[in-house]
Amino acid sequence: MSRALSRFPFVRFVFVVLIIGLWLRSRRESDLLALFLHHGQVQLLGTDQGRVIVAISNIEFGKERAFTLEHIGVADDQFSDIRTLLYETTPLPKKILGTYLGGSPVDPFGLKGAHYTYWIVPLIYPGALAALWLLLGLRTFWLRRKWGTGSICGHCGYDARASNDRCPECGTVLIGKT
Repeated sequence: MSRALSRFPFVRFVFVVLIIGLWLRSRRESDLLALFLHHGQVQLLGTDQGRVIVAISNIEFGKERAFTLEHIGVADDQFSDIRTLLYETTPLPKKILGTYLGGSPVDPFGLKGAHYTYWIVPLIYPGALAALWLLLGLRTFWLRRKWGTGSICGHCGYDARASNDRCPECGTVLIGKT
C-alpha cells in the first residue's frame, strides 16, 4: 500500500457506508438488537423506517438471559403494532428537533413496576455526523498527501520549501532535496 493511501480514513468511510446500508435496510425491514443485562433486564437498539430506536428498561426476562445478545429482524408491516405503541400510546412522546423522547405507560405489558424510556432519532443525524467525521478525515488526507515530497517534510509535515536538505523542524532528511 502506498504511503499516501495508508493515510486514507478507511474506518470513517466504512462507518458512513454502514450507516447508509442500515438506512436502506430500515426502509424495508425493522431490526432490533436486544441486550440483556443483570437479571435479564432488556435494553434495545433498533432501526425502523430510517430511524434509530434506543430503549432502556427495567423489564426482566430472568437470570438465565443475563448478559446475552439477541437480534430480531421483522418485516416492515409486522412492526406496525410496536410503531403504534411507540408513537401513539399515552403518554405521547415529546417531539424535539425531529427526534422522539418517550416513556412507557404505567405498568406496561401488565408487568407491575416495569417501565422503559426510549429515544428515536432519524438516521440522517448520526449519518450527518459520520459524514462530517469522514470529510474532516478526507481534508486531512488531502492536505497530507503531499507529505514526503521535496517541499513538505514526510515526518512532521513542516513546509520545508526554503530548506536545503534537512527539515528545520525535526531534522529529517528531505526526499527530493538532496
